[in-house]
Amino acid sequence: MAEIKHFGILSVARINAAISLVVGLILSVLWVLLAGITGVARAIDGTPIGTAAINGASGLVIIIFATIVYAIVGFIIGALVAFLYNVAAGWFGGVKMELSE
Repeated sequence: MAEIKHFGILSVARINAAISLVVGLILSVLWVLLAGITGVARAIDGTPIGTAAINGASGLVIIIFATIVYAIVGFIIGALVAFLYNVAAGWFGGVKMELSE
């Protein structure tokens, strides 16, 4: 039985940042699409929603900003979780795993 005693903090942080970046990209694109749908619905209703260029530019900014924020937060959370695991594994022992070849 193998035991995980230690995680590389930067390694876990980088992987978590990469995963969070992808999730952030997907969620921000969905957010912009849903905002566009509600904008069209408001336009049909007669509510002024601004020009299409401004709405398109703000959607692009949201996608870029949200994706970057997700990646940064993912990196920080990944590093924190790996650090806390290493501390807890030092006190209580690591996670035991059975591996086969």
